[in-house]
Amino acid sequence: MDPVHLPPVPENAIQSFGYGSDRGTLHVTEPPSTFLPPAPPLQGNTLKPLDNACMFSTCANLQTHREKGSQRERLTERKAHREKDSQRKTHREKGSQRERLTERKAHREKDSQRERLTERKAHREKDSQRERLTERKTHRERLTERKAHREKDSQRERVTERKTHREKDSQRERLTERKAHREKGSQRERLTERKTHREKGSQRERLTERKAHREKDSQRERVTERKTHREKDSQRERLTERKTHREKGSQRERLTERKTHREKGSQRERLTERKAHREKGSQRERLTERKAHREKGSQRERLTERKTHRES
Repeated sequence: MDPVHLPPVPENAIQSFGYGSDRGTLHVTEPPSTFLPPAPPLQGNTLKPLDNACMFSTCANLQTHREKGSQRERLTERKAHREKDSQRKTHREKGSQRERLTERKAHREKDSQRERLTERKAHREKDSQRERLTERKTHRERLTERKAHREKDSQRERVTERKTHREKDSQRERLTERKAHREKGSQRERLTERKTHREKGSQRERLTERKAHREKDSQRERVTERKTHREKDSQRERLTERKTHREKGSQRERLTERKTHREKGSQRERLTERKAHREKGSQRERLTERKAHREKGSQRERLTERKTHRES
């Protein structure tokens, strides 16, 4: 902003009281193209314009100084407003510059990151290509080694197969010989087994017969025991009946009844004794028969054991 030079002001007493400067010139930052507004009209007990009423030059000087003071205030206010606006503009420009710088930095960082990623991808691709080449080389070497090993293994397998075929042929011959020996031995064993089975079957039949005889004898003994128990029970019942008859009847009747009962009892006792003697005789005969059968069975078993020992 260029300063504006106002015309010189005459020196007088009013300026000495502080209404103006003694230098005579005022430096203003207002541009030359600015238009100064007219001074407001004075009201109340203000000074009247220089007419015929005021003959001194001080009144005119006062009016001019007042107008100049109001103009100066306005100019200072405008300067302050312009400075504030300029400051705001500078702040805005600085903020926009900072934002631009931050955006540029962010863009540069993004570009650098992209470049790094692209470089990493390229390095990875190169590494993968190198690894593939190395893997291919190793695969080829392994294939060649496998082929060599297979050829060696095939030769070894052929040799081993020949050996195994020879061993199998020898084993087959041995197996055929063993089978022939086994068949001969199995025929002999079968014959011996048949003989032993026949002997065992005869022994089993003998044992079953013995068991049947023993069971029959036990049944007969049980029947005889039951008969004896029944007869004893009947005798006891008769005795009880006699007691009751004796108590009920008179002495004469009792004597007559006793006589008759004694006769009947003697006859019955004789019959029971005869039956018991007969049963005991039959039991003795059965026991003798059983002993004979047991002795014969033991003799037969001894003979069979001797035969088996001789055959073995």
